[in-house]
Amino acid sequence: MRYTALVAALVLMSVIGGVSGAVGMHRLDQAATGWTSPAGPMNVPAVVAAVQPAVMRIEVTVSAGRMAGSGIVLTPTGDLVTNAHVMQDATAARLTGLNGTYTARVVAKSPADDLAWLHIDDASGLPVARLGDSGAVRVGEDVVAIGNGLDLAGAPSVTRGIVSALGRSTDSLDGLIQTDAAISSGNSGGALVDPTGAVIGITSEAAVGNPSTTTENIGFVIPSARVVSVLRGLGLAVPGG
Repeated sequence: MRYTALVAALVLMSVIGGVSGAVGMHRLDQAATGWTSPAGPMNVPAVVAAVQPAVMRIEVTVSAGRMAGSGIVLTPTGDLVTNAHVMQDATAARLTGLNGTYTARVVAKSPADDLAWLHIDDASGLPVARLGDSGAVRVGEDVVAIGNGLDLAGAPSVTRGIVSALGRSTDSLDGLIQTDAAISSGNSGGALVDPTGAVIGITSEAAVGNPSTTTENIGFVIPSARVVSVLRGLGLAVPGG
């Protein structure tokens, strides 16, 4: 009986010691890296409900034909951002959102940054998106992409993924966020959103393989910090980033 009690006591002490060690290691790791445990799983429906009304479908007629993309409303008086490659040589666009259809004009573009500023005249009370801090984004963070994927009729499409890498470069842009959230034709100019509902980037392009390679779930996003910097340089006083 004494032997059994002694063994039980030793096992209990070992378990307590193991738990204490694990907690201690967690605290050391937290102190060394600044890492904190996540508050909980991403509430995708809540994030979508907060951001989707501010994402619009864009249709334009350009010299090469018809283009479709996405745009994000940044001010209640009708200022939006999209990709410059969506607009190409167009000077106006037809916008469709959850709250109606509008005509927007191009105010300014920065093709080198693949960004364009659009404005809806005489607009008021539009739902807006909140630009977040892309500098705080971490690899592995949950995200959702919201945009006009494949130019399908109805509400914007929503896809889910993570931040796959930071500081990526393509043939035309650098310093991009990489994500595995599905990005399709029509998503260009749409939103990449973090668990707080903040837009941390503007979806720009998806990687396309050549006949000798296969690519899946590799999309590139312009960080919100650059979006804010470029728009401010063009003359739009936009908060965030």
